Amino acid sequence: MKADIQRYTLTYILIAASSVVYLFSSLLSQSLIDMDMQVLVDMGALFGPYTVLKGEWWRLLTAMFLHGGMTHLLMNMFSLYLVGRG
Repeated sequence: MKADIQRYTLTYILIAASSVVYLFSSLLSQSLIDMDMQVLVDMGALFGPYTVLKGEWWRLLTAMFLHGGMTHLLMNMFSLYLVGRG
């Protein structure tokens, strides 16, 4: 198990980071199931007018850590786990 963690450290770090961001966004949205879209935009979700017109290019990176709901998070983390170990 320890060798497994060492070999796939980046995968586990990304899963942990996404999970922490999800918990934080769920606190702000006051829901563990569905996120408030305005909260996600405020946290850096990919929103065309802000990304292009306001030049907020950092949204291209921060958006990958934001998820619209519990199912979205679980499916993405499961996929990341499978791809990260492949």
